[in-house]
Amino acid sequence: MKDDSDARLGTRLGNYALKEIIGRGGMGVVYRASHIYIRKSVAVKVLHRHFFQQPGAKARFLAEAQAASLVDHPNIVGVTDFGEAPDGTVYLVMSEARGTGLDTVLEQEGTLPLFRAIGILNQVTRALAAVHARNIIHRDIKPENIMLARKSGRRKIVRQVRDGAGYAELIEPEECFDLVTLLDFGAARMLQPGLPPLTDSGRVFGTPAYLAPETAQTGGADARSDVYSVGIVFYEMLTGELPFDGETSAITLDKQIGEAPQPPTQRNPFVEITPEAEHVIMRCLEKDPARRPANMDELWRELQRCYGVMQWCRPIATPPEGIVLKNLRAPLVGSTGMADARPGAPFAADHTEAQQPLLLTRRKGDGQQGVIFPEDTPTPPPTR
Repeated sequence: MKDDSDARLGTRLGNYALKEIIGRGGMGVVYRASHIYIRKSVAVKVLHRHFFQQPGAKARFLAEAQAASLVDHPNIVGVTDFGEAPDGTVYLVMSEARGTGLDTVLEQEGTLPLFRAIGILNQVTRALAAVHARNIIHRDIKPENIMLARKSGRRKIVRQVRDGAGYAELIEPEECFDLVTLLDFGAARMLQPGLPPLTDSGRVFGTPAYLAPETAQTGGADARSDVYSVGIVFYEMLTGELPFDGETSAITLDKQIGEAPQPPTQRNPFVEITPEAEHVIMRCLEKDPARRPANMDELWRELQRCYGVMQWCRPIATPPEGIVLKNLRAPLVGSTGMADARPGAPFAADHTEAQQPLLLTRRKGDGQQGVIFPEDTPTPPPTR
């Protein structure tokens, strides 16, 4: 059947007027639309017409709507309606997620600083933890499905800087951050508690470059399959390249199944990748699911140990008696100095007295106090 996606512009589906095409995927086309009565702007995803006669296609599309509607989370696009037109067209209605896809950001910028990459993944892992808590596996985590909206910052960060004495740490306001929205549950599937990982009779759903080996082999997937995909995205954000990529989908899948990944510091030695970050990535990319982080909560905790020259700070109310904060010169634990080789590395050019930190960090075990980081406390920081 002919693709009539453009012909639908200006027409109506149910109570929604289709305004413009904002995305295209394997299952359908996404339109920016408006409710004809209340004028609310939404996104409407319409199943491709050539799927209308395929057995199970409409059921999978409905399953996407059901899966997404079950999860209420600030980093997940919500599904608010589902319908079928008289001509057989099926569609689902979602809250409109404004921003830029991570894939577009990577095309424009090549790589992302470690601090920004962790900030994005903190939200992705929290969103997926909520998804998995509903016994749903996303199965298509990739940059195209991670929407970023730049927002004004409200927190404080601590940045490692140079000064005449070596290194110091400067506390400064956060200028902006990426608000993440996780998209597209078209490949999602429900898990039944107590049953083996789901399969689709040998059919493979997902994107080869981000697909877990067990899914590439059998179509099977569980929460650790999404962990693998998050590891691929982390690798790509830091290095600017995919760990496994081939000229065809079949070659890429073969590499996912049988080829060991090159460590990210070897793939791109000119960016900041802490030993902890590399360790997390390599764990996520283990071929054996049992060797990966068991779930998104565990992966989130490991991410908090991956920061380098920039970290979130949590100031204590009162410094210990006798401590002169501006004289502390404790370097960040795990900092490799790799940022020296990267253009635009976040070091201050001149660390003058007027720029002295208000509060400096401590190394664990050295007795100095100043700023408490997420790994020092079991209480998770606000989502970001």
